[in-house]
Amino acid sequence: MPRTKLTLIAIVLSLSVACALGARRAASPSPSQQPPNGPGPSAAPAPVPREYQAVYDWLESAIAEYRVEHAACQDSGAPGGPSFGAELLPANGNRGAALLDPTTIDVIRLYLDSLQNIGVQGVTVQIPVPLLSADFPSSEEYLDFYRQLGEEVRRRDLSLLVEAGAVFPDPQFSGVNFDFSGFTPTTYYEERTRELALIAAEVRPDYLSFGEEPSTERMITGLPITAGDYESFLSNTLQAIGESESLLGAGTGTWEDPAYYEALRGVPGLDFIDLHVYPLRSERADFFARTAEIGREATANGQRVLIGETWLYKVLPSELGRVPYQEAYARDPFSFWAPLDSEYLRAVGCIAREGDFEYVSFFWSGLFFSYLDYDETPRDLTPVELVQATNRAVLAELLAGGLSPTGAAYQELLQDLASGQVP
Repeated sequence: MPRTKLTLIAIVLSLSVACALGARRAASPSPSQQPPNGPGPSAAPAPVPREYQAVYDWLESAIAEYRVEHAACQDSGAPGGPSFGAELLPANGNRGAALLDPTTIDVIRLYLDSLQNIGVQGVTVQIPVPLLSADFPSSEEYLDFYRQLGEEVRRRDLSLLVEAGAVFPDPQFSGVNFDFSGFTPTTYYEERTRELALIAAEVRPDYLSFGEEPSTERMITGLPITAGDYESFLSNTLQAIGESESLLGAGTGTWEDPAYYEALRGVPGLDFIDLHVYPLRSERADFFARTAEIGREATANGQRVLIGETWLYKVLPSELGRVPYQEAYARDPFSFWAPLDSEYLRAVGCIAREGDFEYVSFFWSGLFFSYLDYDETPRDLTPVELVQATNRAVLAELLAGGLSPTGAAYQELLQDLASGQVP
């Protein structure tokens, strides 16, 4: 591949993850674009830095406790169960105009092929408001881009989950500059409904999720969105779309106000519940247990259950809501976390299989290819610079066909599940 092409791809990858980081918040953790480089699958685990030892020890203990409580997941069983996927980070809508760069589709093809080599059966993509709004610059080009993306995914026989929400407006992290102050909750949701109907008709994903983190949307837009507003929006959107090739659903973050989940239960006709799973616990609640509980209730009500986003959120319960999201996500790229990230994959595999979930997607998919070495990374990097450094490492491994220890663990997990040896 010519050097100029590699340079362009590196720029695209760097922009894509920078945009993703910003689409999150501390109190409602969920990430949004790609990462890192480090040791190969056979390398010894990197030592845990002293400053992160307490976080590491607590997370290790919490995951081990869950695995012990659900030891049946380690027994062999019949092949089948959930399908597993990953976030298609280079296609994240927060990248804005970078999506329209001619090299972006090359990055996406490379990324799709690399994920498929791991064994994933689906990918997840974010298409936020206002990219497809009629009066937003280049909206037709964005629609053409996502049409082409849908074809690329279908060509590989992968399933496609499209999630929709509000674009993150922080220029430090997003390529989209947009002001939501001209909306009311009613007009904002009317625009969301219009764009979702367009996605259903033109992109034709297997799953179309109307919303996943209502409190995050409230934070991003500054609009006083209530659980009642959310419920009305979901009902109106189901009616507006009508018959569709796509399965239609919506969800909530497991850490959010339970009123949003109750709103979902009040909407007949949703095909699935879409959960975002990040923090394991707060000082008052067990969010991992809540994931299983919501799954059981939804399944009992005849609804499919998806985990549209998840990754191990590296904070102590006492830090949740106090550590800024920039700091929390800046912990992710380092190779000493790989053993815990790998164990987390298996713990989520347990919860999904036991709960008869239909699809699970892991968010920070760049970490399947590479991490950064903590000791070799300058301490004064900004969050954006850290993301750019990790993406250069990811690019190198994507081109080399390599996997990180976490990527190798995911590949092994998917092989075990396919053969019926459920770990």
